[in-house]
Amino acid sequence: MKKSKRRSSAPGTSTRATKDNELLGRLAELWASYQSRGLDVRLQTGVELNKRLGSPTGRQPHGQAILKKVGARLGISESELNRMRWFAHRFVGLADLKAKHPRVDSWTKVKELLVSLNPKKDKGGKEASKTDRRKAAYLANFQRSLKTATQKLGRKGYILSDAEKEAVLKSVQELVAVLQSRHKLRVISA
Repeated sequence: MKKSKRRSSAPGTSTRATKDNELLGRLAELWASYQSRGLDVRLQTGVELNKRLGSPTGRQPHGQAILKKVGARLGISESELNRMRWFAHRFVGLADLKAKHPRVDSWTKVKELLVSLNPKKDKGGKEASKTDRRKAAYLANFQRSLKTATQKLGRKGYILSDAEKEAVLKSVQELVAVLQSRHKLRVISA
């Protein structure tokens, strides 16, 4: 009976594995320093923007113009710049981030963290569901649209044709019918 020879590994496998591990080590070190530098640059960008625009917690109509200019110059979207502002608002420095969230070591993880740190609240202070937030956004847009339409129709010189009047009246009547039947809203016409 012949005994078969079994090799534990192909020739040069241990050398290849060693080289692979060395490569992985070098790349991991390179990327760790890149990630750290990237976080620092983003944090400092947020700090500078917050110095100029104030806290990101409030609306800043003029701030949007500045963010557009900065975004265009740096090739960064306004939403990314806003995230950098929130990053700087939430953390004093990278050491603060590391102390509070040691596993957060990349911009992707910071963005995920920022979302979790900023839950949306309803008027009662409770966390609002996604459905509630969508509904609130829809209603706000709807009210803005009504306000805009009212302003435009109320302008002097803005005259509707007979067909346009009928179309507008029909739309308003449909809206009133839904509000009365579905939402029990009493509408009194003038």
